[in-house]
Amino acid sequence: MSKVVEELEIKNLQDGWSLLYVCLAKAVTGLKGMDGEAALREGNRQFGYDRSRNLVKLHKRLGLKLNMKNLFTYGDLPNDPRFKRERIALNPQERISNTLVCPIADLWKRNDARWLGRIYCEEFHHACYGSYAPHVQVNLAKTLTQAYDDHCCFAVYLRPGDLTPEQRAESFSEFDPGYAEPDMSTYQPPTAKAGFNKLCVKLIFHHYTSFKNAFGKEEAAGILKIALTSYVVMESDFLKKHSDREGVLPDAAYIGRNAPLALQWEDDTYWQDGYENQDLFEILKKEYYIPMATIFA
Repeated sequence: MSKVVEELEIKNLQDGWSLLYVCLAKAVTGLKGMDGEAALREGNRQFGYDRSRNLVKLHKRLGLKLNMKNLFTYGDLPNDPRFKRERIALNPQERISNTLVCPIADLWKRNDARWLGRIYCEEFHHACYGSYAPHVQVNLAKTLTQAYDDHCCFAVYLRPGDLTPEQRAESFSEFDPGYAEPDMSTYQPPTAKAGFNKLCVKLIFHHYTSFKNAFGKEEAAGILKIALTSYVVMESDFLKKHSDREGVLPDAAYIGRNAPLALQWEDDTYWQDGYENQDLFEILKKEYYIPMATIFA
């Protein structure tokens, strides 16, 4: 695969995930107002905690220390080339940076969802980064989802003085005599398809769970149906437009590489990795998988 095609697929998968959030957020806030916003915030937090837990598992498996340098170096997604960042500091104790261009925020703004994106930024980053290691301090002074901000300003700290001796050894090599850094020269992040597929599964699962806890099973199902119906329209239009722009047919192979969720339920095996929920599965099959497979048959 050429680098150009690979980058196009990363962009399309990123945008597919971003559109899914728009649909979930608009559905719950449109139907439930402020109570819907509360449920959306909780879903964003649980999504963040889940990604953090998986990063901890990954880094422990690789033999890495749980610190800021590794958190922001060895992630669960390849880099989207549209991001433009100004790195100020990245070391085991701190990551300080400005995001000058964010394709996620750009998409949310184009879809009249900037304020819903702000809710995501307020909840996800604190939940994900703040739960990665004990006593992480997360400061997000500015975000591109805030109307009067022109960049995102991240400052995330992990200070040894906040940790117990055991925690220091888990996070910093200087507190772990005999520790040898693993050879990461051949490390490859997950593929874009695998990464964004997992993110979509997590996003749907945690928001549906939050909606169900807040409003009950029946109302949560109604909210999710509205969100998925909207997502099928937006994502299928997006894929058709971009395949046409790329000069290729939107066939099953193209959709398989450029849509974060598969066309067939059976192909999204990540649902079986701790996200089993039969009523959720039935809604997904009826409202997403069958319609998308029909559109791109």
